[in-house]
Amino acid sequence: MPRMPRLTREISKRLLRHSLRISFRWHATAILALLLPATLAHADSVSFDDKAGVPRLNKHDDVLSLASSISEINNRLVSGYKLSFSTSSDFSGALDCTTAGEKCGSWGAGGDFTIKEKGVKGYIFSGVFSGTVTWTSDGCEGSGRKETCEYTLFADIKGIYSPDGKKGPSYSMPGTVKILFTSHGPYTGKGIITKDTTGITNLNTVPEPGTLALLATGLLGTLITARRRFF
Repeated sequence: MPRMPRLTREISKRLLRHSLRISFRWHATAILALLLPATLAHADSVSFDDKAGVPRLNKHDDVLSLASSISEINNRLVSGYKLSFSTSSDFSGALDCTTAGEKCGSWGAGGDFTIKEKGVKGYIFSGVFSGTVTWTSDGCEGSGRKETCEYTLFADIKGIYSPDGKKGPSYSMPGTVKILFTSHGPYTGKGIITKDTTGITNLNTVPEPGTLALLATGLLGTLITARRRFF
């Protein structure tokens, strides 16, 4: 079989090498495009803002319950989301203190905390209070019928975050909840809460190495090594 001319062989080698470079870049880009978004999505924090409607707040058997609509998720306007919680019955203190900065009462860990989207099976978030739930006075203004008092509820929570309900993946996520209440006069658990009530719930992924992140890093290192070796 006749040998290829030297020039022809050189051209063939260069064309093959160029083709391999293109293939390498395409596959590297495709792999990272598939893995990194999933990794970043898992690492994102999620913020739920409660600014719509008037929460229903009742005190029964030392359990504080609330049901409220959610107006924003990560600063994006939404509708059809509902936040609900009930504290444990392990309560101490009072709810009607009036001195700004005073810790009025608290509940122990437990209870339940959920976020639900209308039309989606399962919960977006389902968890419990992981530590003490505190009720603090922010002070009162006015007098008589015009007196208003402000309070802050703060707590740590933990549970399972499922962005797509039962259809999608789930993540173990801790978080915090902070809700500001304004009542007509000192709050006793039965008074009227005004429309100034607002709240925010933040969820964050558990700070541990993700499988997808490690896989993406390993593949990227392998691809870089292969490129240096062959090109």
